[in-house]
Amino acid sequence: MIRGNSEHSPRIDEELADESRVLRPGEASRAGQWREPELPVDDEPGGPMDVEPRTGGTPKGMTESDVDGRYEMARYLPTGLFPATDVQIQSAADMANAPRPVTMELEKLPEGTYDSVTDVWSTLGHGVESGR
Repeated sequence: MIRGNSEHSPRIDEELADESRVLRPGEASRAGQWREPELPVDDEPGGPMDVEPRTGGTPKGMTESDVDGRYEMARYLPTGLFPATDVQIQSAADMANAPRPVTMELEKLPEGTYDSVTDVWSTLGHGVESGR
């Protein structure tokens, strides 16, 4: 067996590996249970009662489907791509292995140059924010 480190014997390497195994995230530490941090109680910050309800919704002029669809499309178009032509946008999505629904939507894109994902999304006939 070829070893990258010749400072220790194989036995000591195995002991060190066993010791470091307990230091990995999500596993108990070597410290006694009394040293482990306690979870927060109900009324403490970070406790179960500390969760703020989600508020918000969709921007004016968009449906939840529009928000989700535009987000899904944007995931496969690299930052800094824009301004870009329809061919460049379709090529970037293909290179990013975009799922078929995204590529099918981009195939409907008319020939032209686009300044942003929002520009692409509105050209495809979907809702965008209004009255920001």
